Parts: sequence; C-alpha cells; structure tokens
Amino acid sequence: MVDPAALDAAATALAGQAEGLPGLLDAARAGNGVNVWQGPAQEALADDLVLLRARLRLAADELLAVAASLRADAARVRAERTAAALRAAEAAARSAGASGPVPGTRRAVA
Repeated sequence: MVDPAALDAAATALAGQAEGLPGLLDAARAGNGVNVWQGPAQEALADDLVLLRARLRLAADELLAVAASLRADAARVRAERTAAALRAAEAAARSAGASGPVPGTRRAVA
C-alpha cells in the first residue's frame, strides 16, 4: 500500500536537490574571468557554462515537476483513504440499523 508520507518525503528530497542544481556551476563561473582564461578559451568556457547552467535549470524544473506530482499523488491517496473510511463508517451504521445522519456526515443512512 502506498504511504503518502513517503511520497511527501520523496517530493521534499527531490525539491531540495532541484534547488541546488543551478548553483553547481557558480564556482566555475566565478573563476571564469580574464585573470584565469583569455581569448577564445575564455569565451568558449563562458558559453559552455551558460549552456550547462540552462541544462541544470531544466533538470531542476523537471525534478520540481516530479516533486509536485508526488505531492499530488500523496494528497489523492489521503483523500481516497478518507473517502473509504467514510464509506465504511456509513456501511457499518447501516448494518447496525442506524437511522438519521451518520456521525461526521450530513447524509442520512438509507
């Protein structure tokens, strides 16, 4: 059975990893100055870092989308469990011969 808390924990872990991805190249970019590289090598490295940073941002966005999906799945599992528990309580009340609304609901037991 799916554990919504585990889904939430996985979503939190993914989101944390996603937040760190874009900054992975910050140190390399900071060292990519005219004092370190010059001419075409410096320009090529700067261009590569821009492309890599964009790719990391896309990867981070994908991780965040998966995290959001996991959170939605967790919420759906919780809602399904709540609905199932409500149906079970209503069925139990019906089988016990109760009349009137089932405690915690607004519907009368048929």
